[in-house]
Amino acid sequence: MRIYGLDFTSSPKKNKPLTLVKCTLIDSLLTIENFHEFGSDFQSPFEDYADWLNSRGEKWNEREWIAGIDFPFGMPQLAITYLGWADDLSKCSWEDYVKKIYIAHPTFSKFCKEVTDWTYPNELSETGNPIKVQAKRITDQVSRSQSPMKVKNNPYPGAMFYKGCKELFKADISIPPVRNSRNNKKIAVEAYPKLVALHFFPDKEQFHELLQKKNIRKEDRNNLSPDELETKKNITNEIKELSVRARRMLRYKEAGEDELARNNRQMIIDGLNKSDNPYGVCVVFSDETHKKRCIADTKADLLDSVLCAVQASWAYKKRESGYGVPYFDTDDPVKRQIELEGWITDPALHEIFQR
Repeated sequence: MRIYGLDFTSSPKKNKPLTLVKCTLIDSLLTIENFHEFGSDFQSPFEDYADWLNSRGEKWNEREWIAGIDFPFGMPQLAITYLGWADDLSKCSWEDYVKKIYIAHPTFSKFCKEVTDWTYPNELSETGNPIKVQAKRITDQVSRSQSPMKVKNNPYPGAMFYKGCKELFKADISIPPVRNSRNNKKIAVEAYPKLVALHFFPDKEQFHELLQKKNIRKEDRNNLSPDELETKKNITNEIKELSVRARRMLRYKEAGEDELARNNRQMIIDGLNKSDNPYGVCVVFSDETHKKRCIADTKADLLDSVLCAVQASWAYKKRESGYGVPYFDTDDPVKRQIELEGWITDPALHEIFQR
């Protein structure tokens, strides 16, 4: 099976491109074949991205693949409701509200202004001023990823949603769980590479234990005692601390930490080469040069694309049970919410709901 992983950015530059990795999955062996940076002398990175999604041109003529793409595929249900992106939430689909977003906000600046200005109704600070909030999807809360309404300060997930989802929406591909098509042989799943990295983090057992404790269902939160709320707050802070530490190890180029970051990129690649890793795939490189580039890349863009491909591979192996999206009863409101908002494909998140 052809597997792709795309490390996305809302503002691609020469030193920070849209980075795509092309792989082949045979049984449980994932072979990294080559890397591609979107953008050429004749087309913008986003035009190349659209060509790939739509299998246009000789370069992208494959008709069957699954790709893990690193940007939020949807918006929080709360925002969909209060910003008027759905006339009737009970009948609204992902396609309905995404289409409405681009009609109402033909430019990113207009989209940015609306989500930046928005606040929860009737929520004020001690000074009486509205509190600026960034609503999160269920999958963001569970994974501790940032809100797709965040359009200021790096990494700008809101900008990535706006610029990435436009072409994703138009492409004739299946996007579980927001747009499922059994007849379509091209599949895109939402990836979050940091989750893969955390599986190989020295404190991974502590991290997953904290994730298991972090039950985000609203009906549970409403019934918590003050002590339970304080415990939940402490767990959240611990998860944030672990995530920041992992991010520093893998990405940041700080004085005295270059060798540490390089060693940890090596550690992750070595971990993925073992078939007993949580994703059930053994990652190998067809060319040793590609492996060396992944380890040497201080921004970890190449490695991130590989991690997206790993999540896509795991999703493909789970294709008979919804590509790794947790199962919910038909009348469960969480099922409906996830089908609107989207879901990050990863075994750690799947386990939380399917215990």
